[in-house]
Amino acid sequence: MDTKNDLNHMMKVVNVKKSTLTHIDVISDITWSWIALKDYTKLMQKEIRKSPGIALLLKNTFMKLSSILNIPMVRLLQAESPDIDSVSKFYSN
Repeated sequence: MDTKNDLNHMMKVVNVKKSTLTHIDVISDITWSWIALKDYTKLMQKEIRKSPGIALLLKNTFMKLSSILNIPMVRLLQAESPDIDSVSKFYSN
């Protein structure tokens, strides 16, 4: 979260538009993933120890999931929707 706060502070100092701050907020909000993955961490570690090659498969899986989950937010950003803040907050909580 420190990085997010630092980026927000830098953006305010250089007087960037609110939409850019919203983009940073949406992109940097991955807190949901740590909560969702907590139950699977030990299992993933065990499988990686057994077969290290599985780490690449997990990486690719998470990257694909991330892109799938970001598509609706990207569309809202592209449309410059006024709902971007409320939708982002809804899915982050």
